[in-house]
Amino acid sequence: MNEPLVPEHLRLLKQPKQKRTELLIDKIMNSTIALIQEHGFQSVNTNAIAAHAQISVKSLYLFFPNKESILYYIADTWLKSLRDIGADFEEGERLNLTWKEYFLALNKAIFRSENYLRISNSLNGMWEFLPEFGLLDEFQSTYIAAFYKRQLRRFGSKKTDEELDILCRFLISLEASVAMATQGLDERKVNKLWQIHFKNQCFNIESALN
Repeated sequence: MNEPLVPEHLRLLKQPKQKRTELLIDKIMNSTIALIQEHGFQSVNTNAIAAHAQISVKSLYLFFPNKESILYYIADTWLKSLRDIGADFEEGERLNLTWKEYFLALNKAIFRSENYLRISNSLNGMWEFLPEFGLLDEFQSTYIAAFYKRQLRRFGSKKTDEELDILCRFLISLEASVAMATQGLDERKVNKLWQIHFKNQCFNIESALN
């Protein structure tokens, strides 16, 4: 699948080429996420982001034309990082793991990371904010469904394509629901929730392999 093109009105005005400009982009992203967590994304504006990041609004506008472009950049960068993890899991020694070991390692690589929950929870409700975000979300869902389907075939599933498509979409929606349910929970409860999720995931994967 080709990577989705960033809509022109949401693109970075210029690409960071030096370490200091990369750090500036990171500060803008982290400040935006922090403010969203505190106030919600609809209440956040570029002035507040710049103030939180301790930079001038002018510096922010060197890279981002508006608030929506910052939000899109956060979502696009985060989703691409998840696709990169998937690509890593389609090569190397991980291919020698049993199906349960494989999906456990995949879960730990993605869903147990602090960054995953932090960004995922910050983006909740944003996918309907602009049509472009919905298209980005749909691309990701299609990509992940195809990834799951390839792995299930690799581990020997004989289910029809339609059956696997439905199962993969269900697994994606389940993961999103679990991520939402972690909001406001302490680390112990979050870990317990992910353990329950993995058992449920294993039940559904095993049914696809039998």
